[in-house]
Amino acid sequence: VQSLMDKIEQALASFHQALNIRENFLPDSESSVAEVHYEIGNLYFKMDQSDQALEHLCRCLELEQKSLPENHVDIAQSSNSIIAAIQSIGLYNEALVFVEKALTQRDSR
Repeated sequence: VQSLMDKIEQALASFHQALNIRENFLPDSESSVAEVHYEIGNLYFKMDQSDQALEHLCRCLELEQKSLPENHVDIAQSSNSIIAAIQSIGLYNEALVFVEKALTQRDSR
């Protein structure tokens, strides 16, 4: 188990470096930055650090909504990950509100 956690922490450090590089040298590539936020969020989720996961997943979704078509699969995937993080914190009502918002956006397309 420790070996797995060490690998996750190494991956997390690498993704933080990648995020820094992309934000500083590719500032116009919102979808590229969003992708790294998504991976960081998933790693934090695997480490049971849902608050930090939620922070990165929400930033990912925000960037995706700016740079991708509104019906893009990545937006749906990020929304699902956010819902899982919200639920893992125990904020079920907030998760339900997020689901309803996502469904409303989907139905309005």
